[in-house]
Amino acid sequence: MRELEEKIGARGARAVVVGTGAPGFIAPFREATDFRGEIWTDPSRSVFEAAGFKRSAARTLLHPGAALAGIRALTGGFRQGSTQGDPWQLGGVLVVRPPGELAWSHESRFAGDHPDAEALLAALVSP
Repeated sequence: MRELEEKIGARGARAVVVGTGAPGFIAPFREATDFRGEIWTDPSRSVFEAAGFKRSAARTLLHPGAALAGIRALTGGFRQGSTQGDPWQLGGVLVVRPPGELAWSHESRFAGDHPDAEALLAALVSP
């Protein structure tokens, strides 16, 4: 995440993380990820609803992609800590340009479904 954050900054953009946990979870998240950008918390999930990001059902836990993402995380040295926030809320990535124009998005279909980094970075420089 840190390397991608630096690449985003090099393109004149900024990364903002929005979670569903309580404000007290921000510091532990920052420590675990070394994320240096803004971190917001939205326990009401209104930002996720406005973005159209879905809450998962049990079927997304059984999605083959979720299992593969879990294996990649484990082999990469990441371990699941305690759940913070809504464990069923799926995330995504939005590229928003001033004055609030949605330029690109990726909606997660299952836990661990992240966008292609190069597609995200290309969206930051595309008109």
